[in-house]
Amino acid sequence: QQVRTPVTNISRTNFFHVKRLNIWLCAAARGNVNAAMVFQFLHRMLEVMSGYFGKVSEENIKNNFVLIYELLDEILDYGYPQNTDTGILKTYITQSGIKNTSKEETTQITNQVTGQIGWRREGIKYRRNELFLDVMESVNLLMSPQGQVLSAHV
Repeated sequence: QQVRTPVTNISRTNFFHVKRLNIWLCAAARGNVNAAMVFQFLHRMLEVMSGYFGKVSEENIKNNFVLIYELLDEILDYGYPQNTDTGILKTYITQSGIKNTSKEETTQITNQVTGQIGWRREGIKYRRNELFLDVMESVNLLMSPQGQVLSAHV
């Protein structure tokens, strides 16, 4: 049977999939989600699995199920992708599971995860660091014809 679209909506649930060889990697989401982010995550997950055990095949997935479970646990927090860099993940998730680290190694891992950005060259300095935030508020107000506030939510 030919699958026509990589996104399917069934009963207000969106199903996304990518296919590599004979392996289907799927994601499900309720509500309106960024489809490009979901597909980027699915492709990054395939790259991470390839980085850990080479060819992504049915046999390799069966043999490395526990490792894949640990990777998903580190990569996703409450359904949101966090760190998908294979090099950083390999520092604390090994083929034999999560390795015990000393305080120095933990500090190094924390610096790698939070401080080092792989795409930024060394030695770049900025005169000022800026952060821009968009604050969005919603006000709901229900008033009676006499001017009394019946319901108000911010």
